[in-house]
Amino acid sequence: MRREKGNGSVFYSEKREQWVACVNIGYNSNGTRKFKRMYCKTEQEAKKRLREYKNNIAKQQPNELAKLSLESYMRNQWLEKTKEKSMKPSSYDRLERTCEHQIFPVIGDIQMCSITVNDIQKLLNDMTPMYSQSVIKKTYDALNACFDFAVKNDVITKNPVGSVTVPKSERITKEIDILSDEEKQAVKEECVKPFKRGVGGYRLGYAFILLLNTGMREGEICALEWADVNFEKRTIRINKTVSEVMTRDDSADTKYETIVYNEPKTKNSNRVIPINAAALDALKHLHEITGSFKYVLSTANGTMVKPRKLANTFKTIQKNCRFEKTYGIHALRHTFASNLFNKGIDVKTVSTLLGHSSTSITYNIYIHVIEDVKAQAVALIDEV
Repeated sequence: MRREKGNGSVFYSEKREQWVACVNIGYNSNGTRKFKRMYCKTEQEAKKRLREYKNNIAKQQPNELAKLSLESYMRNQWLEKTKEKSMKPSSYDRLERTCEHQIFPVIGDIQMCSITVNDIQKLLNDMTPMYSQSVIKKTYDALNACFDFAVKNDVITKNPVGSVTVPKSERITKEIDILSDEEKQAVKEECVKPFKRGVGGYRLGYAFILLLNTGMREGEICALEWADVNFEKRTIRINKTVSEVMTRDDSADTKYETIVYNEPKTKNSNRVIPINAAALDALKHLHEITGSFKYVLSTANGTMVKPRKLANTFKTIQKNCRFEKTYGIHALRHTFASNLFNKGIDVKTVSTLLGHSSTSITYNIYIHVIEDVKAQAVALIDEV
């Protein structure tokens, strides 16, 4: 049988009195065939040299997956086949958004085997004027994990991200949104307006007063059950959260689906919150409306109120209050924390109440508030 093209051959050269490992490596400029010859003392050595040479060539040649564009490989080989099955849906949504918005539009059309350190470094460097450090780091992490995966699966031989430096964002850190005293008062007055279907008011308006006095995340209050509320001890137990994630079922009627997690965002998010008089009053008003249902925030049919619906209602409240600026619902959590700092509560306690995974997170988020409180405290001292 004829040998398959490119397999090479081993034979004995009478002229040189040596064994030869020979393989076709292409053609010369004049069209004649070009060979690689390796001379050895024994037949076994020649066969070994031929195997090693072919193995090295195979490693240097990109396989079919390496010829895919970065977007095609990330989307079809890494995201959908690997990450989607191993991540929480909400986390997967965030990763997918990073790829769609930061990576694919810039370097998504470059082949996996052709992407260089410079391509990735330029991508990250160009992001510094427009994006926060968090977004830049997420982009770096996504690329690094994808190329690591490609190396481990023998798609490419080296991860180009390994030599990249994460640049520092030039964007000025945006201060968190905190409601002023006047805005807080306006929200309170608007939320307690009696509800009359078709006329006005808010069926679950007291939910926003509850958020303002507990610092719960919107996913936590939506997942809150009456079984988690202890009126006698005046506490709320946070032990789950809810997220709205992209629907991955093409036949589904809705773009988003609601998923309840029996574990909150982080380990420290599983906590007990003591409730003050205002929060207790808000819970009592809500109990009159939804006490017969499972969830503290229940629809008229007894189903869970979704975070998106809650956020939209808060926008309506602000519109009716004639706010110049529209805040996200998370501003109520920031306002709660800011109030605690202004009352002299320490970072550790605030961090525990908010359910942050570490006090450093709390400090970094509220550094401007903490520094202002310190300045006010020193200003009260005329002389030491």
